[in-house]
Amino acid sequence: MKKNIHHRCVFFIPGFDPRGVKLYYHLYKNQSALQAKFSGLELEISACKLSVKHIYEAEVSSSHDTGETQTKLNFLEWNDIVRRFWPKTLKDKCLGFMNYLKFMANHPVTKIPPTQYAVLGVPFLFVIGTLCSFIGLELLFNSMIESVPNELLRLLLRLFAFAVGLLIFPLMLRLTKKIGIAWLTNSYAFTHQWAEKPDTRFQERIHYFASAIVKAIENKDFDEIQVVAHSSGSLLAIVVMAEVLTQLDARLDLIEEKRLALITLGACIPVLYLHEKAAHYRQALHKVRDQPNLFWLDFTDTTDFVCYPLWDLGRKHRIKTACIRIISINFRRLYSRQSFKKVELDLFALHFLYLMANEVPGQYDYFFMTAGPLSAKDFLVSRQFDIFYAYSSS
Repeated sequence: MKKNIHHRCVFFIPGFDPRGVKLYYHLYKNQSALQAKFSGLELEISACKLSVKHIYEAEVSSSHDTGETQTKLNFLEWNDIVRRFWPKTLKDKCLGFMNYLKFMANHPVTKIPPTQYAVLGVPFLFVIGTLCSFIGLELLFNSMIESVPNELLRLLLRLFAFAVGLLIFPLMLRLTKKIGIAWLTNSYAFTHQWAEKPDTRFQERIHYFASAIVKAIENKDFDEIQVVAHSSGSLLAIVVMAEVLTQLDARLDLIEEKRLALITLGACIPVLYLHEKAAHYRQALHKVRDQPNLFWLDFTDTTDFVCYPLWDLGRKHRIKTACIRIISINFRRLYSRQSFKKVELDLFALHFLYLMANEVPGQYDYFFMTAGPLSAKDFLVSRQFDIFYAYSSS
């Protein structure tokens, strides 16, 4: 029997993004207003303010046919850590690219979906393409300059050609920012460093976030606790949830009592899980995955190449667990053909559709799920999604 949620607490973890949590607050506020015509919710969202260090909060009040639901929406801040790993100088960029190459060397190609080959290799191919362009231009210019009879003029033209060739590099650097290659390189470099040795400040933040979630679980006022993570935020969500389970220890019955739900959107968990040196992360993920009282929804889409769509966490080990439900959103059904054609050409715009309003009514509704009257479990049942379980029943 469905029981309406009256007081919910949501913890949102953004991805590997140097921009602040205020961006995600405004995205939620603006997009939820656009989604209202489909969700049937009348939302009132307060200003976003700093609640405690590194956690911003906003109060969301939703009116619906069956009454009202109050949601405390918490945005967990870790963009300050991201910025520390975001290269600022040419030396930093070179070191970051070296870490990216190390990441690739430790990422087993045979275990990743074919759709990910291109995304993982984009930074490498881009650098190789830039170098080839530079060499090709220099060879072309030199072949043309050879026909110039004056030796001094030939020398000056070669120097000019070399200077023109060098302009390729700053132009390419600007292009990497515009099309997201810089983000991919930095993200993979950070993942490699995380796999080898987690940063001390990062570990402290994980414990801090976990303590905040445990405190909310212990709060008698909340009917449901949701931990929602987007993109690389899903990597962080796993270790945070593992720490939550550790801190709860003998009180794991609270997970079911408080309807604790983990919701991952566009997750790229295999990026770290498959890293050969990330044994500590695999251990954390198995702890979360095999917790029977936890309800885990994993939303991906096969058109989103930045994430790992429908990646089965139990496929290799054939572990039976009721914890995770893997779901394909099918963005094509939520947008007009013309609109989706435009966004499909932009990998990162498409990757943010999980947090956006739909153009046409459909099963997936991010705002109804996080601010509506139904728990995550009842939302799943009511929308009749096609579910891909992370274990084999045989």
